[in-house]
Amino acid sequence: MDIYTIEAFLVLASQLNFTKSANIIYLSQPAFSRQIVSLEDEVGCKLFIRSKRKVELTEEGKIFARHAQSLYDEYSKLTLKMKQLKNDTGKKLMIGFLQDQPQNIFSPVVRKFKAQYKDIELIFHDLAMDAIIDKLRLKELDVAFSLANNILDYQGISYMYLKKLPMYVVVAKDHPFKDRKSLTIEELRDEKFVMIDPATYTPSHRHIFSMCKIAGFEPNICAYASYVPSMLMMVGYGMGIAFVSEPAKFFMSDDIIFIPLDNEAAFLRTLLLWGTFTTNPAVSQFTDICKDMLEPDNP
Repeated sequence: MDIYTIEAFLVLASQLNFTKSANIIYLSQPAFSRQIVSLEDEVGCKLFIRSKRKVELTEEGKIFARHAQSLYDEYSKLTLKMKQLKNDTGKKLMIGFLQDQPQNIFSPVVRKFKAQYKDIELIFHDLAMDAIIDKLRLKELDVAFSLANNILDYQGISYMYLKKLPMYVVVAKDHPFKDRKSLTIEELRDEKFVMIDPATYTPSHRHIFSMCKIAGFEPNICAYASYVPSMLMMVGYGMGIAFVSEPAKFFMSDDIIFIPLDNEAAFLRTLLLWGTFTTNPAVSQFTDICKDMLEPDNP
């Protein structure tokens, strides 16, 4: 048994899917399966129940998982400490951002990290949400900033809640709501909506649908946009209204008006994401700076 076998076990215990787990650690599925079978032979018991429909941990597997996670965590801490002693702090940190989301709210963190760890090269990627998740799992990104209210369904991704951002209703400058100081979701029942394509950013799409459902209606979607500026342009043309979070005010123009949404659930959380099985020691340094500067808001 070695640390790579333990990592393979922990990935499978998290994913409960052989194909996905093999992809995460860059192994073919047959090779990955042999690694798990070899581990079971070594410990002398079955760790997983396999069927055509699903994979589950056995009771022995659950016990093994607790100890394996502790062992893996200690190994990660030890290797990090050794690298720090050699002044090897990762050298590169690949940071992901959502496409077209202004990053001014995160820039203090990046600036402080850059000043404190001058020997680490920062590489930035702007991506759609699904691409961010895939690249974190494949270790092609180290950390990523995101907006989401429900990230719990992304297996293999660790996260930290940062700040809450209020949401707004965006209307055209000649819309009947143009002079309103605030709006409730219930008042939008009969409106047409322009929304971001869920393929670009699924969590935001889900959150908006959830808010409308609680208010007793389903949004009447008249158009989808791939990016926030395109969505706001459609609103300015009078096609419909849109929900946005505070960073979208960066794209404010004379054709549209931002009206605060008056609802307790009318916010999106900012998150820092990283792959659960990352081996880059710079990730823990970056998360520590986020904790110090952004005061994570735990739900």
